[in-house]
Amino acid sequence: MDFLEFHELAVQDDLFQTYLIRHLDADVSSVWKKERYFTREHKVVYIKSGVFVCEESSQIWKPGEYIYDMNKTIFSCEGGEVAEFDREDIICLLDQENLLSNFYLLLVEQMSGHLNFATLLFKSSPQQRIQRFLNELNQYTETPLHVDDVGVYRLSDWCYCSTNTVRAKRDQMMAAGIS
Repeated sequence: MDFLEFHELAVQDDLFQTYLIRHLDADVSSVWKKERYFTREHKVVYIKSGVFVCEESSQIWKPGEYIYDMNKTIFSCEGGEVAEFDREDIICLLDQENLLSNFYLLLVEQMSGHLNFATLLFKSSPQQRIQRFLNELNQYTETPLHVDDVGVYRLSDWCYCSTNTVRAKRDQMMAAGIS
């Protein structure tokens, strides 16, 4: 069974939510409802398959969601048993299903230890930071991610620059045929 088939089963299984609430102390009832699930505090993102990915200690939003522990794996549930998926396996499966461009947050969290943006702030321009960020991110993908795949607002946040700078970099890359 691949990850996406596994997900379809997990979203129907209340035991998964029960397990996470019991073991991770997630208080689902206290979570506010928002359409935009990405926040600075929780770094949560919604991807096409309906999976949520979040940092360790982030909230669980509804039955069938997954919590991403930055130090370990993705937790999920199959047939009433909790399983752990290696994140490299998940990346391969998502890549095969053409969902990888929607799974960039996992990649960002994986590579965050390799990118020292505090150093980059003093040694490069905002446009150079954006380019380096995309280059680092694309080391993990077969199909290159572009500015619009990651999002203008998220890039401006992660690269410490204005949204206008990100848009200008996007336009420059498109004009050069890189998009």
